[in-house]
Amino acid sequence: MIFGIINTVVVLFLLTPLAVAKAPAALKESKVNNLKVGRAIVSRKISGPTLKPERIEYYTSRYTDYLVDHLQLVPVSDIEMAKYAEKRKAHKKTLKSNLTSREKDREAKGKLFQKTLARLLDGSSQFLVCSQTDWDCLEKDPEIQPKARSRVSLDELGKRIDVNEPFEAEAYFTRRWWERRQDLVFSEKTVAQILAEKLRHDGTKKVSMALYGIDEIQKDPADPKSTGSMAPVYDAIIDAIKNGSDVKGLFDLKNAGGGNSSMRMYSASIDGSTISIADPAPKPISFSYLVNDPEYSMFGQPSWILDLVALGAKIGGKKGAVFSEAPSNDVKVDVEWLLNPQNSKKAKASVRAAFQYQDTLNLIMAMNQGITSDDQATARVEWPTRGLMHNKFIVLE
Repeated sequence: MIFGIINTVVVLFLLTPLAVAKAPAALKESKVNNLKVGRAIVSRKISGPTLKPERIEYYTSRYTDYLVDHLQLVPVSDIEMAKYAEKRKAHKKTLKSNLTSREKDREAKGKLFQKTLARLLDGSSQFLVCSQTDWDCLEKDPEIQPKARSRVSLDELGKRIDVNEPFEAEAYFTRRWWERRQDLVFSEKTVAQILAEKLRHDGTKKVSMALYGIDEIQKDPADPKSTGSMAPVYDAIIDAIKNGSDVKGLFDLKNAGGGNSSMRMYSASIDGSTISIADPAPKPISFSYLVNDPEYSMFGQPSWILDLVALGAKIGGKKGAVFSEAPSNDVKVDVEWLLNPQNSKKAKASVRAAFQYQDTLNLIMAMNQGITSDDQATARVEWPTRGLMHNKFIVLE
């Protein structure tokens, strides 16, 4: 997350709450081996003809140290991971896993290391090799080009613009971002709490946001993974609106395909356990911020969504459902998602539009409450593209 105050840019890198905890003793004891294994994995991922061996070693060390020391991840060697894969393959037809608890833990950590490394390599390497206040370093073309389209410079887009006055900056890094346990003890303020304080103190006149979304705006006692970590931020935004601050926001729609992952341009009807799909819907879908007809509004919930949720609860999911005619794969997967009882809570709150984070809709509707025309909408959405850069920017005045 990046947010700024007039003449002061405060840079935040937010994934989940900042949890500061001492590394386990076992992690310290095996640090040398972890770094050795980690370097082997990282070096293989970043090697290329344009990088000299010493630069490969430099980046290998930077990435490995960040993953092991800062995020406290544990790399697992390819040989060890292959062993686990073979054991799973040999017993893939059995219902009981033949991996020990320790092996399952090691396998999970190995996959997490690889997943996090891939995520880092998709992004911009400057944030690991540059001081967060060294603008000259941050603006240089990176030696390791990011793999994500959204991170690649396009012509003049993103070209550096010098300002009259220097920026002052503070940087906040989260730790252990993959952990979502309620019993974590936070010895420091979370990044979300810091942002909430900035919103309340520095956003009294104006708050301008570009967010791909928000979630965890309240703690769900029934969900052990729910922490309500973003509640301070959500509450601060709502309070800013109530207190007269000029709050505007731009949010991302999701269009990834699959269940609850793209705009629902179809309609459904149910007869017993038979589902009929009209694709496209019988009437045009309204992309207005006003919900005049919930059945055909981008932010409206058509009645058949709850009908599908009820059907799924009755028949136990998708297995008992029948389509009158085979729909497209994307529609089929989305209907099956709505039928799945495990998704019922999210499904009951779903609308035609889809968001990466479920509570985004709540924030949009709260910001647009009471509007009578689209021109009055202070919360707006942009259509997703694969090249869209999903950062969070909040500018405060």
